Amino acid sequence: MVMSFLLAYLFAIMAAALRDTVQIVGFALQIGIFVSPVLFPMTMFPAAWRWVLWINPMTPVVSGWQTILLQGAWPAWSVWIALALWIAGAAALLSVAVRRSHDQLVDWL
Repeated sequence: MVMSFLLAYLFAIMAAALRDTVQIVGFALQIGIFVSPVLFPMTMFPAAWRWVLWINPMTPVVSGWQTILLQGAWPAWSVWIALALWIAGAAALLSVAVRRSHDQLVDWL
């Protein structure tokens, strides 16, 4: 929920500043659905290219839920670290966006 809030806040600021953001985010979400390991297990993806899946911010979330629900175990540390990195990165980008757009945000809206 934290990552979703941070990304939504960041994209809302970007949408206010740049009107094309809505179309780009919509396209990225459509592609992201097919690139996340929801429709297929990560083992079906070639081992040399599995790092590409971790570029998607939903991969640690989906992988963690799959481990909890399907295997009945806590996710591996790599899933927690990836999720923490995505949250930290989103928080850093949001901090920069809020700081840079603080004065103009009212005018954009």
